[in-house]
Amino acid sequence: MQKKFHRNYNSNSNTNISRDKYAKSKQIENMATRLCQMFGNEQYFAFYCKVFWKLPEATVWQLAETALEALKNINYKDVAIRAGWTFLQTFIATFLLAGVNLVNLLFAASWHELYALTLATALSAIAAGLSAAKTIILDLVRQMKEAVE
Repeated sequence: MQKKFHRNYNSNSNTNISRDKYAKSKQIENMATRLCQMFGNEQYFAFYCKVFWKLPEATVWQLAETALEALKNINYKDVAIRAGWTFLQTFIATFLLAGVNLVNLLFAASWHELYALTLATALSAIAAGLSAAKTIILDLVRQMKEAVE
């Protein structure tokens, strides 16, 4: 069990305590800024500040390095193949559910068939994107867990 170090301030003001908190907050802001620059996402500055307040600095930097390494090691060919397969599955399923005959779509397309085609393309693109994102996120989380353990 670690013993906490307490300062004995002999003044009635809390100027020393305030100065310590100010110094720590400035240090955390600087580290959060560096992390924002590292990942190129300044919109998460407040989140990074909270992370540095809650976690030890070494843990945060280790996780940041792991995340950068994981992003470099993504197998984009595998992601593209999974996304393409998901696109094809969703495209075919939408046509089957919409009851649109593919032959009619090619030779005598009406608004109903064109709407079904647009819907199938949009849904399959969304599904493919989500599939690709899921693959990337799962791999990143797995690598981060391994780094922490």
